[in-house]
Amino acid sequence: MNRSVSHFTLFECLHDDNYTSIYQAENNITNQKVWLKVLNPDLIEREEIKNAFVEQGNKWLSLGHKNIIQVFQLVEEDGFVALEMENFEDAEPFDQYLSKLTSLSFAEIKDYYRQILASVIYMHKQGIVLNDLQLSCFIITNNEKIKWTWFTEKVNVRTLPTISSNIHSLGLILKNLSALLKSRNNLYLGRDNNIFKQIIKKATNKDGSIQYANVYELSKDFEKLIFATYEKMALVPSEDKKKKIQLPFKWIFALFFLFIFVSVSYIIIRDLSKEIAGKEDISVVKKNGDLKSSIEFVDIPGGSFMMGSPTSEPQRELDEPQYFIAVGPFKMSKYEITFDQYDAYCEATGKIKPEDEGWGRGNRPVINVTWNEVNDFAAWAGCRLPTEAEWEYACRAGTATPFYLGNNITTNQVNYNGDRPYHTYPKGENRQRTLPVGSFQPNSWGLYDMHGNVAEWCSDWFSKKYVPPTKDPKGPEKGTYKIIRGGSWCIDAYMARSAKRDSDLPYFAYSSVGIRLVLLENNAKKSK
Repeated sequence: MNRSVSHFTLFECLHDDNYTSIYQAENNITNQKVWLKVLNPDLIEREEIKNAFVEQGNKWLSLGHKNIIQVFQLVEEDGFVALEMENFEDAEPFDQYLSKLTSLSFAEIKDYYRQILASVIYMHKQGIVLNDLQLSCFIITNNEKIKWTWFTEKVNVRTLPTISSNIHSLGLILKNLSALLKSRNNLYLGRDNNIFKQIIKKATNKDGSIQYANVYELSKDFEKLIFATYEKMALVPSEDKKKKIQLPFKWIFALFFLFIFVSVSYIIIRDLSKEIAGKEDISVVKKNGDLKSSIEFVDIPGGSFMMGSPTSEPQRELDEPQYFIAVGPFKMSKYEITFDQYDAYCEATGKIKPEDEGWGRGNRPVINVTWNEVNDFAAWAGCRLPTEAEWEYACRAGTATPFYLGNNITTNQVNYNGDRPYHTYPKGENRQRTLPVGSFQPNSWGLYDMHGNVAEWCSDWFSKKYVPPTKDPKGPEKGTYKIIRGGSWCIDAYMARSAKRDSDLPYFAYSSVGIRLVLLENNAKKSK
């Protein structure tokens, strides 16, 4: 039976436990189908439990990741406390989906587990360690995207969860997935399909000196195993290596097999080279001197500035030391690269177009692109990604305040999470999505959206210990994470500060991260 609570109409109950219930619902104000995670009414008077639920909800509101269900708002009224979340009518719990299957291919396990790891790594970076990490926490959508749901996340947990317990749970999840592994096309995957054994064993080991120290280390081993297995699949054409093939025309068969081997190897290595953890060099699409889309550039004058933030800047972080840096002149794209521009690249090269989260494409900034992918795009367009120093220099445009707009920003000036304003300033609008590029006023050098809308990949590897040279620093020679700058639509205002540094793995993509380009010097000369 349908019933109304607050400004919602509740339909089917999807999940129920001692603390919360999850409902299919409709927001009667927006007429939007949503999911509601409702704190059980008899617990609302218990301040400890209610406060824990509200605290969790406030954390989840700030998250923006393609493998995590989006939380729209925290609703608090008399006798009613709930989280409003995005709705997936055609999705089903991941554990139920797996229970219907008799087997999974190697590629399916790779894709599913990679998405699970991406969501957990992102949450750990945000300081969120999960209380109850298991397959039932995830859903799978009709386009096979895995999303963390918060359905079973507990409130008022007496024993605090740890990163170690999350890693142990990830080991068990991989064990459950690998139990369904099958050999595909009679290609060698390993005896007893047990190729994930060492990763599972290390992840679930109770000895902290043996277990993975963090989820990234687990992810790195997983990616190395994926690459090594694909190499085996290319190199070993048959499960039975001892069986000899007798053909009357052996030389014809040998040439045919050589052709197949070279072709398969090339396709596999090309596909994986962009995604392997710890890989320092990637194969770059051959540069095409002609710009394939209408990218407008702004002349950024050379000069010097104080990079980083002063100790007096509110909400500064320890990895923002100040250095006096000189930067040469360059040309930077006036706007963040749009879907129109990136889609033109995908159509020209046969690449898969990134998802737009249902917000629209066109003149909105491209999202859900990895560093590896955008580095290829930049090369194709005759450009490159900006260095971290170039990005901050261009963002500041001669200013020394937290933002090029001054000591503060508002949501009338920048697209960020207005529920999380800077320092002690008042709240603003939380749009919960990107806006078309150029929706606000530019900085004094004519660059739009350097603060907010989407964060932007830079070329540098991230390092806390790196001391830059005084002239045109390019970052450390190698690393694990790539620099991200500028803050985004879903992030706290302080993350959009000119000096704020963020970073992530080069093979991960998010709905909050896009790009801006710098024109290569030779092309810059041609454009004059």
